[in-house]
Amino acid sequence: MQQRWALLRLLTGRGQVGEFREEFFRASHAHAGVLLVLSLVYFLYLDRTEYSIAVQWLAGLLLVAALIILAVGLLLEMSTQEEGQ
Repeated sequence: MQQRWALLRLLTGRGQVGEFREEFFRASHAHAGVLLVLSLVYFLYLDRTEYSIAVQWLAGLLLVAALIILAVGLLLEMSTQEEGQ
């Protein structure tokens, strides 16, 4: 149970989360920042295509869904891993 609350403890400053989880937390946010910048470029180029508005919306929603799934997956992985694995 203690592992599942690692993110909340890190954000509120209540207790130690360990060096491994803190580094994993930083790495996941670095990846999210890079993906955010790339998605902004993606949307700029998507707007310049000749696809219909419906296809552009679908592509944009798929990208946003993929980014959310990736972020949730990284946080779940952080909460289930132990140091040294």
